[in-house]
Amino acid sequence: MPGIGRRILFGACSFMAPEEKRFIEAPKMKFYRVEMSKKIKSIIEKLRPLCAKVSTILNLELLESNRRIAQDIATGITAASEERGSMAFPPRKSTNNRPITTPEIQEPKFFGRKVEMGKILHDITEGSNKDLTVLPIVGLGGFGKTALAKHIYKNVDKHFDVKIWICAVNYSSVSRLTKKIMESIPPVKNEESCSPEMLTEQRLKSKRFLLVLDDMWICDRKEEWDRLLRPLRKGKEGNIILVTSRFPAIAETVKTTDHLIELKGLGYEASRSLFLACVYGDKQSANEHRGLAEIGNKIIEKLKGPPLAAKTVDLQTWDGSCDLPKDMGNLAKLRHIFTEKDKIHANIHNVRKLQVLQELKKYCVKKEDGGLQLKQLGYMIELRELGIYNLENTLTKAAAVKAKLMDKKYLRKLTLHWDDAQHPEPDAGAMVIESLQPHSSSLQELCIRGHGGLCCPSWLSNEFSVKALRSLHLVGVAWKVLPSFNQIWELHELTLENIVTIRKFVLEQWCCKLKRLTLIDLEELTEWITQDCNTFFPDLQTLEIKNCPNLLELPFIDNIGDPRKKDVNMTWFPKLEEFEISLCIEISSFPPIPWTQTLDYVRITDVGSNLMEELKYSKTSSLSITGNNNLHSLEKVLVFNNLTELQELSMEKCPPLDMESLLMLSSLKILSVSGSGSLFVPLTSLSDAKWQLPVEELYISDCVANGKELSQLLSHLTKLSVLYIGNFKRITRLDVAVEQQQLRTLVSSTAIHIEHTQPAEQHEGIAEEAEVEDDGLLLLGSNLCRSLRELTIYDCKCLSLAAPHPLLNGHEPRGLQALGSLRTLGILRCPKFLSEYSLDSPCYPFPTSVQVLTFHGAVDMKHLSNLTFLTRLYIEDSENLKCKDLAQDQLSQLVIYRCPEFFVGWGLAQRSSKLQMLYTDDFEGVLVKPICSLLSSCLVELVFHSNDEVESFTKKQEEALQLITSLQELRFQRCKKLQCLPAGLRRLTSLKRLRIDQCPAIQSLPKDGLPSSLQELDVTYCGSKDLIQQCRKLKGTIQKIILQHEDDQ
Repeated sequence: MPGIGRRILFGACSFMAPEEKRFIEAPKMKFYRVEMSKKIKSIIEKLRPLCAKVSTILNLELLESNRRIAQDIATGITAASEERGSMAFPPRKSTNNRPITTPEIQEPKFFGRKVEMGKILHDITEGSNKDLTVLPIVGLGGFGKTALAKHIYKNVDKHFDVKIWICAVNYSSVSRLTKKIMESIPPVKNEESCSPEMLTEQRLKSKRFLLVLDDMWICDRKEEWDRLLRPLRKGKEGNIILVTSRFPAIAETVKTTDHLIELKGLGYEASRSLFLACVYGDKQSANEHRGLAEIGNKIIEKLKGPPLAAKTVDLQTWDGSCDLPKDMGNLAKLRHIFTEKDKIHANIHNVRKLQVLQELKKYCVKKEDGGLQLKQLGYMIELRELGIYNLENTLTKAAAVKAKLMDKKYLRKLTLHWDDAQHPEPDAGAMVIESLQPHSSSLQELCIRGHGGLCCPSWLSNEFSVKALRSLHLVGVAWKVLPSFNQIWELHELTLENIVTIRKFVLEQWCCKLKRLTLIDLEELTEWITQDCNTFFPDLQTLEIKNCPNLLELPFIDNIGDPRKKDVNMTWFPKLEEFEISLCIEISSFPPIPWTQTLDYVRITDVGSNLMEELKYSKTSSLSITGNNNLHSLEKVLVFNNLTELQELSMEKCPPLDMESLLMLSSLKILSVSGSGSLFVPLTSLSDAKWQLPVEELYISDCVANGKELSQLLSHLTKLSVLYIGNFKRITRLDVAVEQQQLRTLVSSTAIHIEHTQPAEQHEGIAEEAEVEDDGLLLLGSNLCRSLRELTIYDCKCLSLAAPHPLLNGHEPRGLQALGSLRTLGILRCPKFLSEYSLDSPCYPFPTSVQVLTFHGAVDMKHLSNLTFLTRLYIEDSENLKCKDLAQDQLSQLVIYRCPEFFVGWGLAQRSSKLQMLYTDDFEGVLVKPICSLLSSCLVELVFHSNDEVESFTKKQEEALQLITSLQELRFQRCKKLQCLPAGLRRLTSLKRLRIDQCPAIQSLPKDGLPSSLQELDVTYCGSKDLIQQCRKLKGTIQKIILQHEDDQ
C-alpha cells in the first residue's frame, strides 16, 4: 500500500509514462531500517550462488548451506574487524559441519612455501630451547595452511616422541579442546584417573611433542588459552604447537614468539607448476599438449596465487558459449568445473578420461547408441555430483549397469532424468532404474524426474538401501506407490511435484528430522493423513504447498491451536520459518499468523478461505493482508503479540483494528489502510493522552471514516513524517490544530460579546456553530507541525482548506503554514481545495518550507509566491495560471500540463535560471527565443508530452530550440499528430539521448542529421517502418539504439 500512495503522487502528471523517472522524492532519513533490511536481503540473495560455489571449492558441507552462508558472512565481518585490531572472535556457530582434516597427504609433491617451511623447520630443529613454543600459521581459506602443516608434520618424525594432529574447527571451547588433546595422547602405565589437564601432564612427562591444531576458529579468553597450555608446559624443552587459522586475532592471541607465519598467494612459477600438475599429472602429459599452454598461463594469471584455486576450472565467463574444446578430456587431473550452465557439462568430450572429476551436473544419453555410452561414467569413481539426462534413451538393463553407480562411494548428489514427453515402455524403465542403484552409504541428495514406470525401484522402497539420504525430490513420476518414507530416518528435505497418482499423502512420526517439505502440482491429492500424536515435525523449517486444488484441509490446524491461550500446548512446527500455500482453493482454514515467533515468512494466496483473499508476512519487514466481507475481526487471523518486530503493516478491505492490538505493534513504522470502514476500535481503558504509536509513515485511502476519526488517530502519531490521504468522501474541511484552538478562543470571546449586544435569536445560532463538532473536519494536530515532512491528499472531491478566521491577526500562521517542517506537498484531484481562499486574502495557503509541490486544479500564482525554497513544481489543469510571480531562484524541475497561459511572459524579466528538467505539452509556450535563451546554459532534459494538436515546428521554434546548447536529453512522447522532428537537432552539440515514443505520424529522422554527441536513440511504438529502417542504418554510429515496433508487441 505505501507503494500505491507514492505511485499516485509520482504519477500526478498523467502524461508521464510508467517507466519514467519519479521526480517527487520524499526526504530520506539517515538510516531507514525497513529499506536497509530489504537491501541486505537482496544482496544476500545475489550472493547465494557465489557462496555455494565457494563452499563447493572448499569441500564444505553443502546441506543446510543457506543457514551457514549467513553465518560465514557474519564471520567474515568479524574477521575484518579483527584485522583492524579488534580482539573479538568469530561466532561459534560458523564452525558447524566443517570437514575434519587429517595429517594424511594425498599429494606427496609440495609446491612453493619453501621460505615459510624453512622458518618453521628451523624453529623446530634448531630454534628456541623454551619448554613450549606456539607457532601460528595464518591466511585466507584455500591458501595452503593445512597442506603446509601436513608436510611439516610428516618431515619431523625423528624430532618428537609424540605427535598429535587435531582438527580444531569443531571444538566450541578451550575446555573441549583440552579433553580432545588428552584423548589423543597415548596412555602411560600406572596413570591415575583425574582431570583431563592432569592426565595430559602425566602422559607427556619427559616427552617432547608436536601438537597441530588445524583450522582453529574458536579461541575463548586469553586466560582460557593459558589454562590449556599449562599442562603442556611440563614436558621436555622444545615442545611445539602449530596453530593454523584464518583469523589474525587468534594468531596474535596464541603465539609465544615475536612472529607468525602469514601465507600469501603462491608466486607465478609455483602456481604454474601446481596448476600443470593438477591438470596433466606429469611433465610428459604437459609436453604432449603444448597447444593449451597459452590458455593455462592466462588461467594462472587470474588465479592470483591461492593453491586451492589452481585445482579448479571456472567456466563462468566462457563467452556465453556452451561449446568446449574437443581435447578438454586430456585434462586428466581436472577435479572441478564450475559454471552456471549445466549444458557445458553435457558438452564435455571423452568424459571418461576425467577420472578424478568431482562434479558432472549433466550427462546426456544419446538416442543413437541405446544408452551404451553410460559406460563412460563407469570410469569416474571420484564423482560427488552426477546428473544423468535423457534416460528414456537407455533401453536395457545392461546399458544402465555400465554406469557403475554402485562403485561411486563418494557420490553425494544424483539426478536421474527422463524426458516426460518420451516415456519408454514401463517395463524397460523399471529395469533401467533398478540398475541405476547408487552406493548405499554416501548418497545424500536424490532427484528422480519423469520416470514412467509404475513403481519405484526396490532400492528406494522395500529393500531401502540409501540410508544416508537427506534430500529426496520426485518430479513427474508415474509411480502408483511412493517410496517407504518411514525408512528414511535422516531425511531433511522432501519434494513431491507433478505426480498425478497421489491421492493420499501419508506421513508418520518418522519425519522427526524433516526440515523442508514441498508439495507442488499434485492435482489429484485430496487428503493429507498424519499420525495422531502430540509432537510432529519438530525440526521443520519450510512448508510449501502450491497448486493442490483438491486438497481439502491441512491436518495440523487443530493441533496448532491458538497461541494466545496459555493452556495450549503448541507442539507442531515449533521451528517453522517459512510457510507458503497458494492455488489450493478447497482449503479454508488456517492457523493465526504468526502462531510461533520462529516464523520469518508466510504467504497465503488463492485459497478457499472466507476470511481473506491474501496474506503476506515477513517477520522483520512487513505484513499485508487483503480481507473480504466475512472477516469481522483481525484477531481471527493475526496474533498481534507475536508481531512486536513488525515494521510495516498494510491492510485492505479489513475490519477496524482493535486499539489494544495496534498498541502491541511496538516497532511499527509504516501503516497502510485501504478500503476499510472505521479506522480502529477506541481503547476505553486509556485516555487519549496516554497512548502513542511509533508510526512514521501513514497511507490511508478509500475508507468511510470521517474527519473526526482520522484526526483522533493522527493526534497519537507523534513521529509521523509522511502522510497520504486519498478518496475520503466524508472529509470536507482541512485545518491545523494550532489555528483551530486560537479560533475557538476568539469565537468564544466573540460569542460572549454578541450575547450582550445582539438579540437572543441571533446569537444562539453563532454559539451553536462554534460548539458543535464538525465530523467532516480533518484537524492536523500540533504534533504534526514539528514532524510532518510530506503530505499528499488525492481524490477528495469535497475537501477544502479552511481559510483563516477574520479575527486572527496577520502574525498568526494560516492555512497549512503551521506545518513548518513540511517539505513535500501534493494536492491531486481535489477541485475545491482552495475554494475558501480569495485572491484578495493577505495570507498564503502553503508553508514557505515547501520544496516540492504537486497541484492539480485551479491555482493562482499569488497562492505560490511565498514558496521561495521551491525546487520542483508540478502543475496540471490550471487554465489561468501564469508564472510571472513564481519564485525561480531554486527551481530545478518543472512539469506543466494543460496550463495554456503558464509560459506567457516568462523569460522576459528573468536574468538567470537553474531549471534542469522541463516536462510540458505546451510547444508554443516554451519554444520562443526569450525562454530558450534563459534556459540555454542550464536545461539538461526537455520532454514534450501528450500534445494532440501540433503537427510540425515553425522555423522560429526550431531556431529557439537550437539555443539550448546545454540540452543532453530530448523526448517527444504521445504526440499523435506530430509528423516530423525539428530541424537543426545536429546543432545541439551536448545532446546524448533522443527518444521518440508513441508518435505514429513521424515518418523520418531530420534530413540534416543528428548531432555527433548522440549516444542513445530510442524509437518506440511509432508505427513508421521507414523511420525504423533509418534508425537501423545508424547502428555502429550511435552507441545504443533501441527500436520497438508495434508489431513486436
